[in-house]
Amino acid sequence: MGKDYAAVEGWIIFIPEFDDNRDDPDPITAEIKPMTVREAQRRGGNVTAKNTRDGIRTNAVDIRQQTFCGHVRNICHLRVGGKDITTPEELLDTGLNALVDELDAAITDASRLSEGDLKNCKVQSDGLVGRTAGTAGIVVKNSKG
Repeated sequence: MGKDYAAVEGWIIFIPEFDDNRDDPDPITAEIKPMTVREAQRRGGNVTAKNTRDGIRTNAVDIRQQTFCGHVRNICHLRVGGKDITTPEELLDTGLNALVDELDAAITDASRLSEGDLKNCKVQSDGLVGRTAGTAGIVVKNSKG
């Protein structure tokens, strides 16, 4: 009988470093989900290119956005232009590229964690669940994203 490995599943509450967020009393949080091996391979291996009259076009951005939207949810404490941002689709429309890039990197990193590391993340994040209610912080600095 071979080894039995735990499936990578579940959501992790992530607190981005973006704009000194971790020092904020009500930090921006988002739930992220690790990618499966198949999703990671699709993301890296299904990029196609076409030669168009406007130049070479690829589907890399579409694949990245699909992965991002499928692995981020429940964004809390983020307000841009007077509007609460709570979904990955809304976040992609803000222009906060540095925050999107950090969340994207966290998804990739979480996908590479060992079972023990994932358990530690879940234990640490459980204490944050009660902090999801509160006033959203207004992001005014780092307008370049």
